[in-house]
Amino acid sequence: MIVAGASPDSPALRVNANSASSPFAGVGSLQIATSRGSYICTGTPIDALHVLTAAHCVDINNDGVSNKKDGIRSITFNLNLATDTGTDQVDIRITATSWVTHPDYTGFNRPSINDDLAVITLGGSGVPSTVPKYTLVSSDMVAGETHLYLVGYGRSGDGVSGYTTNASYTVKRRGENMVDAFYGQDDSGRSAANEVFRFDFDGPSGNGSFGGSTLGNDRETTLGGGDSGGPSFILLSGADPALASSYQLVGVNTFTQGSTAPKFGSLGGGINVFPYRNWILSPGGTSSASGGRGGGTATSIIGFDFDESAGENLPPVAAASAFTASPATSLLGLVAIADSRQISAMATTATIDIVLLPNPIVAGDHSDAVLGINDAEATDELFGSPGELELAWSVPEHALGEIL
Repeated sequence: MIVAGASPDSPALRVNANSASSPFAGVGSLQIATSRGSYICTGTPIDALHVLTAAHCVDINNDGVSNKKDGIRSITFNLNLATDTGTDQVDIRITATSWVTHPDYTGFNRPSINDDLAVITLGGSGVPSTVPKYTLVSSDMVAGETHLYLVGYGRSGDGVSGYTTNASYTVKRRGENMVDAFYGQDDSGRSAANEVFRFDFDGPSGNGSFGGSTLGNDRETTLGGGDSGGPSFILLSGADPALASSYQLVGVNTFTQGSTAPKFGSLGGGINVFPYRNWILSPGGTSSASGGRGGGTATSIIGFDFDESAGENLPPVAAASAFTASPATSLLGLVAIADSRQISAMATTATIDIVLLPNPIVAGDHSDAVLGINDAEATDELFGSPGELELAWSVPEHALGEIL
């Protein structure tokens, strides 16, 4: 993104300069590193520790769940502020510790494109205080009235030739469009809501499918691959367009539509933030205890110097989370339940990541933890194939004195 109009407009003219003073300086690229390769999306910080993006960005196999089957090894939020010299490179990289998808999300276009939202929790102190964060709108979109300002790191091109420029972790573009229509509530038993916004890509003379006039050849736009998860903003009435505080987050860009996309006359759109506002801002969305590779919960990431087995089995913890702990722990001998299979008497030392859960499920002097094997050789010896496995484990209270 963002796709340009007809010549003399071009992808280069839609670039939003990497500057700390840009109103869109807080919009970052997301690098999703998986066992199958790396993927790019766009994300928007809504506070220092949380980034709003599209659920399908973290659902690699499109089964409606973000878990170990997606093979995600890491997610990095990249900010580009032009603090480097020479060839432009990512200036700030922040690694995610967890993420959570909306509970109604069932996969992209499976059977709908609704509910395609995810909140990513960042590690450390998150986004620096000098970088803009964006507030969510408190009122709904209106078809024919809501003016969108779109930003993203995806593919670009123009409305005549289509895509001609690849996505980039360091180059973001901006454009505009108007909300033309909606897809409504797709879940039975839920309140009516305009969950998905839609727009057309008008040519210089306004030839979009929904009708209406164009915003102008050098302003109207549509989306490209890599723009997924990126923001659609509104500009507050009478506010200075040069200031980040003048913009509020109204949508999350997720799709294009039509066999001619991204050419003039095609459609695009995304998720309307307003119907999901409570979830995004709730403990299920932005709590630091939410999300993770298994969609579970965790409160902190710690390292243990723990060299003895608790010698007991626990029932599987539903949707357990695996994170990277530093330093990690080595265990020799392991008895646990994982994916309904019992693993006992591990013959090799495996590197284990330990994450405390907020609500212990075992009474007495135990605290519960989630362990994830991140040693490919050890996993290979145990199961015949490399990869990650999530385990439920009980850690005796006395081991807490060994926190590093």
